[in-house]
Amino acid sequence: MTHKYFLYPISLIPLFFLLTSGALTSKIDFRISLPSVTKSVDGNYDARFTVHYSGVKIDFFSDVPLYISNDSIIIQGLMSDNTFREKGILNSQITIDLNNNGTAEDVFKVVFRANRYFIGDQPLEVLISPYKFSNYQVLSYFTENRNVKFNRIGKNGIPFTLHTINLKNKSATVGIGNKNIPLALLEFPNPGIQIFVLKITDSLSTKPSFSIAAGKNHVQYTNEPVFESQGDDMVASVWVVEKLGINEKNETTYTIPIKNISPPFAVHVLVNFSMENGIRLRTQPSITIVEK
Repeated sequence: MTHKYFLYPISLIPLFFLLTSGALTSKIDFRISLPSVTKSVDGNYDARFTVHYSGVKIDFFSDVPLYISNDSIIIQGLMSDNTFREKGILNSQITIDLNNNGTAEDVFKVVFRANRYFIGDQPLEVLISPYKFSNYQVLSYFTENRNVKFNRIGKNGIPFTLHTINLKNKSATVGIGNKNIPLALLEFPNPGIQIFVLKITDSLSTKPSFSIAAGKNHVQYTNEPVFESQGDDMVASVWVVEKLGINEKNETTYTIPIKNISPPFAVHVLVNFSMENGIRLRTQPSITIVEK
């Protein structure tokens, strides 16, 4: 579920100076052990993992919000002729009426000019940046004018996120909300541990029966490859964010209860942190797949 695509540059000058100045006297490092998933006596599961960190001080994150978008559906795939086709968007099984005109038959040409992506005269804002800090992926949620980087096609178009786009290999990743939970930026404790539980599903209209017994559960569906046997199926995920407690031992262990699930399923764990408002840094996920 990690993307390494070329995107147009964004302004990360404040973050650059923060990371290269004396404010950080040592390298920030987060490492997550592979989640150990065990079945409990009540038939549910517990995921246990340890987050190790160094070069981290709590005042690095003081008064800085951590934002994560609440995409209900994330679609990754290939563009035909550098276009977004509403029907079977990105060659997936999903149809999205992007301009919200009631037809879901429209085709939108994407072009790259003046170092930006456009549909017609409408610029497209991309979340994931080509810049990295110590191998952490960087997401930028605001434009230079402090507008949230949600895109629309036309005045009445539905908001969507463009996580990645690459016209050279004709790939893109988009996210949308749903009629019950509009697309939004959510604020979480900083730094935050994000835990995903994922399972193949055959329905986008049925809420997953499984849950995480820690924090507020958020639901997401994706066609991004998670399981070898996935094929064209979608994956349902439930995710939460727990605050990372910084201590003198430089490690924090978590046990996360998972309810009402049966194999196969996967557990992904990653660290998110922010030292500049609207700039999210995240680690690569630590992944365990429970086959049986």
